[in-house]
Order: sequence, then structure tokens, then C-alpha cells
Amino acid sequence: MDLTLLEKVAVAAAGAMLLWWRLARARRREAEGRGHMLDAFLPVAEGPILRLSPWRYINLKGRLDGRPARIDLIPDTLVRRSLPTLWLQVRWARPHRGWLCVTTQWNGAEYFSDDADAGTRLVSPAAWPSHTMVRGHGQDSSALLHQIEDLDLQAYPSLKQLVFSGDEVRVVLQCARGDRGVYRVLRSGSFPADCVTPAIVDETMDVLRAVDRVLRLTKEAA
Repeated sequence: MDLTLLEKVAVAAAGAMLLWWRLARARRREAEGRGHMLDAFLPVAEGPILRLSPWRYINLKGRLDGRPARIDLIPDTLVRRSLPTLWLQVRWARPHRGWLCVTTQWNGAEYFSDDADAGTRLVSPAAWPSHTMVRGHGQDSSALLHQIEDLDLQAYPSLKQLVFSGDEVRVVLQCARGDRGVYRVLRSGSFPADCVTPAIVDETMDVLRAVDRVLRLTKEAA
């Protein structure tokens, strides 16, 4: 028997309510999970303090290998792509001379970083991947690039950016892509609560230690 107009409206409304309930539940689960996204860093961070960032994700302040650090999760939803990306950013107090920004797999749409287009473009070391963009400014930038040219960028598959700003080193890694189902419906990013894996933590610490090593070795050699 054909449904009446009122019955059709009721069925449509029930379907919309079910969809809203499922999305609301997914949102609640995501919000609860966000509070634990950086838990994998707790074993390596000294004196960790967890707080909520302006992006409504958890951040962590503490010390990594004895140096003050801040870890943030930055959602990148501005680029037209199949799925949004969640970036892990670590700001690590490691003084050095010069300013330099190294961006791997550069595509001109690194909106998560204000430094990707700053400064003057420099020639990337021949051993680095071909799609690496290097920018610097100031008289010490070329010398700093020479100091770090032995870094094996290909050894860090999640690495997106290294910024040397004089007082600190900032490391950005890709840690997640958005949930396809949520993105199709809401056109917004939704990331799994366990996306910051122990492997990402290990890679982060490997990058920081490699940077510290090349800066220290070149300083000792001088």
C-alpha cells in the first residue's frame, strides 16, 4: 500500500533523526578520545602538563630529552583534498644560529605553517628528496643549511617540516588523515583517537635527536 504524504514525512524525519544521532554519538566519542591523543608521549615526556589548545585538541608541555617542549595537534582542513590531515607539531628549545625552514613534499598549500613561504628560497642539498623546499633568511641561513645537510630526511616517512628559528627547532609530522565517512557527510575532519601511535613518538624523538646530533657535531668540529 502506498504511503500517505504524512507517513512519508514521518519516515524522512525518522531517518534524519537517526543520522543526527549517529553523528552526535561519533562527535561525543571523538571529543572524549581527543583528551587521550597524546598519551603515547607520556612515557618520554618529563613533567608533562596536558591542556586544551585553541583547535580544541589536547596539547602537552614538558621536557623532551631534558629540553622544554610543547606538542600540539593541528587539524588542516583548508586544503581541497580527498581527506583532511592532522599534523603533530613539536616546538623544542634547542638554541642555534640562523633561521631556516625545510618542507618535505612541498605542494604550495602548507596552510598549517606560516613559515613555508617565508624567507628566500635556497638550493636544497642534492641528497635530499627532490620535492624538498628550503627557505632561509639572515646571514647565517646558508651556514645552518650546511650544518644540517647530513640529515637523512628519507629516514622519517611522516616528516613534513623542520623550522630552525634561533631559539627552538619546530618539527611537524603527519599523524592522521580524516575519517572518510564523516568527511563525506559533514565535510570536516574527524581523526581516530589513537592516531598518535608509539611509532610516531619514536619517529619524533629520532628526528629531534638527529637534529641535535648534527648541530652539536658541526659546532664541535668548528
